[in-house]
Amino acid sequence: NHVAISVTLKMQDLNHFELRINNLNSKGNGNDGWFAVRGSFELKPLDSEGHFFSIWPDAHGKDTVVVDFDESIQDGATLILYRVMRKLGGSGLMKFLQLKVDATKDQVLVKPQARLLPALWDQPVSLRLTTEERLWKPELREAEEG
Repeated sequence: NHVAISVTLKMQDLNHFELRINNLNSKGNGNDGWFAVRGSFELKPLDSEGHFFSIWPDAHGKDTVVVDFDESIQDGATLILYRVMRKLGGSGLMKFLQLKVDATKDQVLVKPQARLLPALWDQPVSLRLTTEERLWKPELREAEEG
């Protein structure tokens, strides 16, 4: 669909997040597809120095991690894939995503793993701290608008 995906990780407070992937394929060869994973989380250290952490659903949290998407803009195999993701739930889906915090660079690496997610997106994305106003928004090229 010639539009780069957009991945945002919003920290809603110290224990809650929303990971949202936008500009995925949708009906009519569009790019309106999206899915979101939200809920509570915990950081698990990946090294003894405390520089790297993984983000996992909080096993002891009261909130459940949920997967959300808009069925009305999907069809065919993509819709089936989204339904499988919903059935897995947020905790199950997080096993197919690598979320690695690099505290030295103040960034998060989001990387699809296994065969389920690369059908939607296949490249790792580095997320850096920014404001809502500075988030990237896609613009159609002039040739595509006409």
